Amino acid sequence: MKLKKGLGLLGLGCAAVALTGCGSSHTLTCTQEETSDNGSKTVMEAKLKYNDDDTSIESATMEMILTAPSDATDEELEQAESLLESVCEYMGEGLDCTTKRDGNTFTVRASGDVEDLGIVNDLVKETTMTEARELLEDDGYTCK
Repeated sequence: MKLKKGLGLLGLGCAAVALTGCGSSHTLTCTQEETSDNGSKTVMEAKLKYNDDDTSIESATMEMILTAPSDATDEELEQAESLLESVCEYMGEGLDCTTKRDGNTFTVRASGDVEDLGIVNDLVKETTMTEARELLEDDGYTCK
């Protein structure tokens, strides 16, 4: 089911956020949208906040909106909701992760300060805004 692919994309997106970081005075916003043949839709948005000189990431936010096909069963929707909640629990400390369900639409939002994300090393923190833009655009995001 395409929900599983969307959940996989969320995991990759959250990892990308954790690995690319963010900053304080300038924000890079990148989005990616995908619609599958069965009607499911995934919209991902990454916001990276940079320090004043755009050379160091301070915080990151990733939001994913996943719309399941209209013919998804209640059981499938409940499984997807449970899986998304598990993803947030897996993220652990240092990352604020919330899930919300409205019918067959799920929203997952993960954010955190780079200093609070223990898996982020100094090299990743120093990814420039230009480098992050290039990485995300290579992954199919549109950045502004």
